[in-house]
Amino acid sequence: MSEKQKDIQFYLDKFNMQVNPDAQIADAIRKRVVKCNGYCPCVPERNDDTVCPCKKMREEGHCCCTLYVAKA
Repeated sequence: MSEKQKDIQFYLDKFNMQVNPDAQIADAIRKRVVKCNGYCPCVPERNDDTVCPCKKMREEGHCCCTLYVAKA
């Protein structure tokens, strides 16, 4: 597991979240993140706060683009 994957898993565990179980949605959002060079595709700014997972996800456990969702 890469360092980035470990970081993401940390936040998923912290906020009891998971990658969106709808594979089509998750794949589409991941492609947008790649197209945005690793930044959140839902935010027009490109800075440290908008690197995916964004500051809102890291601090509040809220993912605006629904790549990460609460566990059922």
